[in-house]
Amino acid sequence: MTWFASPAWGQEGTVTMTLDDWVAAGARPTAELRPPEGAMPIQRTLVGNLDRGLFVGTLTALFEVRARTVVPVLDGDSVVADARLDGAPVSVRLEGDQWVVDTLPGRHELVLSLLHGEQTERFTRALQLDLPAGGPTALNVTIPEGSIEPTLRGGVVSSAVSDGNATQLRGWLDATGRVDLSWEQESDPAAAGGPVRFEAAVGSVLSVGEDVVVGVARYQLDVREGELDRFELSLPVDVEVLDVTGSQVLQWHTDAGGRLVVLLKNTEDESADATVRFQYPVPPDEPVPLRVPVPPAAVALTGAVGVEAPVGIDVAPQASVGTTLLEPRDIPRSVLDLTREPLRGVWSFEQAPDATVAVKRRDNVEVSSSRIDDLQGITVLVEDGTEVGKLLLQVRNTTRQVLVVDLPEGARLTHCFRDGVPLRPGAVAGVPERVLVPLTRSATSTTTVHVVEPGDMLSGLALRYYGDASAWPRIADANPGAGSGLAVGAELQIPPREASVEQAFALELGWERASAPLGPIGSRRVTLPRLDLDVMAANWHLYLPETVEPLTVTGAGPVGLVDRLHADPLARVWAAAFAGDSYSSVLGNRRKMFAEEERKAAETGADPFPLVGRRFRLRGVFLGTEPATVDLRWVTTPIAVLVRLLASATAAMGAVVLTRTRGPSAMIGAALASFVALLVAHHVLGVHRALVWGADAGLFLEFSLAWLAGRRWTWGRPSPLTVVLAGTFVIGSLCFGDLLPVWVGLALVAVRWRMT
Repeated sequence: MTWFASPAWGQEGTVTMTLDDWVAAGARPTAELRPPEGAMPIQRTLVGNLDRGLFVGTLTALFEVRARTVVPVLDGDSVVADARLDGAPVSVRLEGDQWVVDTLPGRHELVLSLLHGEQTERFTRALQLDLPAGGPTALNVTIPEGSIEPTLRGGVVSSAVSDGNATQLRGWLDATGRVDLSWEQESDPAAAGGPVRFEAAVGSVLSVGEDVVVGVARYQLDVREGELDRFELSLPVDVEVLDVTGSQVLQWHTDAGGRLVVLLKNTEDESADATVRFQYPVPPDEPVPLRVPVPPAAVALTGAVGVEAPVGIDVAPQASVGTTLLEPRDIPRSVLDLTREPLRGVWSFEQAPDATVAVKRRDNVEVSSSRIDDLQGITVLVEDGTEVGKLLLQVRNTTRQVLVVDLPEGARLTHCFRDGVPLRPGAVAGVPERVLVPLTRSATSTTTVHVVEPGDMLSGLALRYYGDASAWPRIADANPGAGSGLAVGAELQIPPREASVEQAFALELGWERASAPLGPIGSRRVTLPRLDLDVMAANWHLYLPETVEPLTVTGAGPVGLVDRLHADPLARVWAAAFAGDSYSSVLGNRRKMFAEEERKAAETGADPFPLVGRRFRLRGVFLGTEPATVDLRWVTTPIAVLVRLLASATAAMGAVVLTRTRGPSAMIGAALASFVALLVAHHVLGVHRALVWGADAGLFLEFSLAWLAGRRWTWGRPSPLTVVLAGTFVIGSLCFGDLLPVWVGLALVAVRWRMT
């Protein structure tokens, strides 16, 4: 060390001596002497195997420390699988960007089992690993590739021994401790096993999108001379390789020279195959070139490339050099097997294809991403003219923000719910009946989140969640980057087993509309709100007051009446002739069914909406955005009763007149009266029954008058007029009456026939 002293008078200088001489001379150090801090390296060895980017090795370090300290042992990017200090397990911890271990004074031997990098389908020709700075480090690495030329930066390779399938490298690292190893295949063909000659056949398909072309090419290599353990493909400009698969493919990589190098699992002397997936960008506003990786020019090649695209993209062939556009009947099977979309053209080639296609986006067809699957509507018409309505909608929505609802003129919204939760619709200025109902996105099938654990693989997860290990690409597609390796603790999105389907949610709207009271005779058009979403199916229940006798109920627009208000005459003839006592009127059946439904609803505590009156059902499919509409005509109950009484009296008088009057004038008058009576009976329910009973009453009156006049029962032949009267009565009774008045009328006619 250097000791500063006082020289002779007027002079300055330094004297250099050892520390021991300085202490022996009686000097005292100004500070307490301390042993050096940190570890003093003695010997270090790194041994391991490299396989497709994953280095599995063992680091053995012999060092000495003078005081209790923390010793860095490994770069933090690596994973420590096991650690032993002096033969006993020891804990290592991550401090900053390094793994460290706590040690006591003395000489120690540390053995670490480590993993560095990650294993992928692609192979790599480089290993970079950082060790703490120290003395020289012995390196022993096994590389699963034969006949290589290694380069170790910051060190020296002392030997490289290859058995044809793997190479064992030995060497030394400098004091920096950095492993920066790379290698290339030997360029000497004799060192790689001699020359090889093979022929290649390729079938490929290019899927053209708006901004990228995704291609898949399947190669069949037939060896004609030598043995094949690897092959190369020349990559066209901008082509990026995504994946290389095949039963014989071991590893693959791309180099700076624009080549794809594929290593095979075994040496092949007959044939080999591989499938390459790649992509390249679509040049904007320019023809799209057809690019396919091909073997070097020295390899005999036959191939075909097909172009497919979604229906929204128009693809037209353009210029081509050295390629031939094939007819549909000449398309090879190797191209058809790779096709998912309709083919727009297929070209054959014997060298790298030089062809372009023009790509243009077709005009979009406007389709609805949201719709109403089912509409259930209820409208109650009250005597004072008030309309109370409710809609229950099953909505399937993916993009819409609001539902525009146009209520009937003069109506106001009373409530709005989504799945039972109240909503706050918005109003539109200047359009009082228009409201904006907020929508939410329909729920889809849920995606499972899986936290990666040690040992997890995509195929194992596919087997666990789908029951099919081969379904692992579905998980890989949903998690970009998962195909290159799974990091412990990472979250993976597991898509549902089946395709996601939007689930419909319930939307309920209620409204109220005030209008003029229902008069004795009147008509009205009742409508449901107009919706700006397509309606697939609709069921509408219309309730009228009990004091109203409907004349006609006609569904207008896209809906029709389900419950028929009037039965046709032939149906009545059929029912009267064959139904016997079980025949009853349509109106009576409808009232019974309605009463039964009301009773069940009350027992089950159903919707308390005020469903009162007579119900009519209307139904429609594919309504679009047109609102359902119904046209009503009615009379009140007192007027309907008066009409039935008049019809009964008219029928009675007609029966008497027809029985007593002779001549064609009576027949014509009876026909006109019957037409008017039948017309009224078709619109006013119950008139047909009044007509039959009125005719029965007229016949009985005429029979009584004839009896009082002294006529008695005879077996004489009836007059033609009596026969016509009887036939008319029977037909009319069967068409517009029930069974009881028919038999009564027939009995009266039969008795009258025999009276003279």
